[in-house]
Amino acid sequence: MWAILKLYSVSLKEILRDRATLVALLIFPLLFVGFLAFIDSSAKTTTYKIGIAGSSTSSVTNIIKDSLESTESLSVELGTQEQLSSKMKENELDLYILITEENSQKLTANQPSQINIYYDPSNQTSTQTEINLLDKIFAAINQNLTGQQPLLNPTYVSIKSTNFSEISYILPGILVMMLMQIGILSTAPYLVSLREKGVLRHIGVTPLPKWKFFLAQIFARLTIAAMQMTVIILFSALLLKIRPEANTLVVIAAVLLTTLLFISAGYLVAAIAKTVEGANQIATILFFAITFLSGAIVSITAFPESVRFIANLNPGSYVADMLRQLIIGGTPQYALATDVLVAFFGIVICGALSVKLFKWE
Repeated sequence: MWAILKLYSVSLKEILRDRATLVALLIFPLLFVGFLAFIDSSAKTTTYKIGIAGSSTSSVTNIIKDSLESTESLSVELGTQEQLSSKMKENELDLYILITEENSQKLTANQPSQINIYYDPSNQTSTQTEINLLDKIFAAINQNLTGQQPLLNPTYVSIKSTNFSEISYILPGILVMMLMQIGILSTAPYLVSLREKGVLRHIGVTPLPKWKFFLAQIFARLTIAAMQMTVIILFSALLLKIRPEANTLVVIAAVLLTTLLFISAGYLVAAIAKTVEGANQIATILFFAITFLSGAIVSITAFPESVRFIANLNPGSYVADMLRQLIIGGTPQYALATDVLVAFFGIVICGALSVKLFKWE
């Protein structure tokens, strides 16, 4: 029993002497729970932007407008169909309701009519929330109008020409997670293990230039990333009928750029961490932070405003947006050029810090 206690004490000291591991094991859970509480409290202030395309003198327009404005979580904007459609494409509007003269005429004649509501299926989470909310609002409007047969029947029309599903939305996000696994989760612990075993020290005293060693490591990971991307794209086309919206070469270039960003982050983790366990802890924290705050799985538009600010500081948000635009033609959160520039500068910054902080022994 004494031997077990002695070994327990040694093992515990081994873990706690690494500050990176200590932070990950003790402080990160507190920060994570605190962050979830922050999201929960902030979510109550989320406002969805709804447009109404119709005459301001139309009785239908005024009825719907008044009902929407009485809902605290909705912001209402009037405009023409062309104006509102343009704003949706620029991600300045969540959806819009088209009200025609026929709708007004049928309401006057006490006849049911169809109200077209245009939405963007690539914003999965926020769109579904808004649709559920609008269904309840229209049910209340119809109840107030007749109490019997619904007169205003909402019909949801996608602004995309292709069929979208939740799988379509998360496909680029899954690719981002796989690239993080290659670039961060597998790179950082591997390099730290080589340093602990003295392999890097031996390489450092050989005639082989150090940069050639790292370049070979980077090329190997880029090759794996290209192979994974090929498998995902092929099987998505065959099984899910999802084909890249952009040119295949452009998609490949975007995937390689994303992989380089995560590899550079992995090298930075390896430069900071002192032990393999510490590298694993830091890499795991980074993986989950990027996943939760990048829109890889849940659209950034579903985040409260305060959380979106944090997401906008996350380079993962930009590469996830870039891949989503190129693969499924998703509504952009940022300009494509901005996505590319953020990824490029992320590579430069992480690469420069890695070179400065990396230790060979």
